[in-house]
Amino acid sequence: MWSLVFFAAFLSSHLGHGKPMYSIAIPFALCIGVGVVFSIKYPDFYLKRKYRVSPEAAAAVPNSAAKLIEGMPSVFDPAAAGDLQTEIQFDISGEGGGKWVISIARGQCQVKKGEAVSPPLTIISPEDVWVKIAKGEIDRPKALMQGLYKIKGDMKLLARMPQIFGARRRAPEILEKGKP
Repeated sequence: MWSLVFFAAFLSSHLGHGKPMYSIAIPFALCIGVGVVFSIKYPDFYLKRKYRVSPEAAAAVPNSAAKLIEGMPSVFDPAAAGDLQTEIQFDISGEGGGKWVISIARGQCQVKKGEAVSPPLTIISPEDVWVKIAKGEIDRPKALMQGLYKIKGDMKLLARMPQIFGARRRAPEILEKGKP
């Protein structure tokens, strides 16, 4: 976008033959009116589009962090995880808080209460913030930048989490029959 703004400013200056209106005023207005406004507005638009959660998926998200984290194996996508072997520590504060460890190994995902010895990724968050992130009410990257939750460790693993845990929830009737 900035390339276009600078090119338009160049054209204005060049075609204006050095007149102040075309060499100073119009390029300045383009930079401030288009370039700066774009730089302020576009990141929010991009994040909302990239991390959008469908209304159906948001309705299926539990209202407590405990149920949300304990249900993560049901939305685990082994194909997206590939040969990943890791542990993710959740340290959730608030009314429904606690500590959980998600273990991913050999295409399987398990959750247990407690703490890992030295997890590659630790997510520290208030319960309400993590639930809102899961429902798509808060942008995950923006919330991290604003300090609404904190992480310790592997940022790349955090970035992969939407793909790893992005499988659609299985229908309850299929789970009742015992089929995968």
